[in-house]
Amino acid sequence: MSACKSRRKAFTLLEMLIVIGIIAILVGLLFPMLDKAKEYARRTRARTEVRQLALAWNSYLTDYREWFPGGSYSATTIPKTTDRLHVRVISGLDTVNNRRGIMFYEFPNNDTNFMDPWRLEYRVYLDPDYNNSVDTGAAPNHGIVPRNVAVWSRARNCDPAKPSDILDDIKSWQ
Repeated sequence: MSACKSRRKAFTLLEMLIVIGIIAILVGLLFPMLDKAKEYARRTRARTEVRQLALAWNSYLTDYREWFPGGSYSATTIPKTTDRLHVRVISGLDTVNNRRGIMFYEFPNNDTNFMDPWRLEYRVYLDPDYNNSVDTGAAPNHGIVPRNVAVWSRARNCDPAKPSDILDDIKSWQ
């Protein structure tokens, strides 16, 4: 009788494999949900940074209406957050174009190559002729934007030839 009781206390190999299999299935179901949560967090971070960059450039343009860093811009010459001059201007480090040294935007870790969560540069379009109209391109959901500043991130997808890649862009004007 005591031999039967001692056998009952241990798991069999089959029971252990079944438990491991169930755990593996549950973990397999969990990973796609974690990826979606990470992507949602990246999009939220990018949305916040796009709005902050737009606000910083609007503040800069309000203070220095006649001063565009490095000259005026059109749709063919676009300042990007990877351009060190523009990063230095709105962070207050360039005292030539930002005479009072106002810090309009504080870049994380003094990073002069400010990138979105997907490691792509943010796009920044400024209104070159002060008519409250920025041309952001002919892509879907882009075009003429009634703003002084338009900022966006290409998000995870970055193929402009695919309309579905452009539709998920994170824009400051939406």
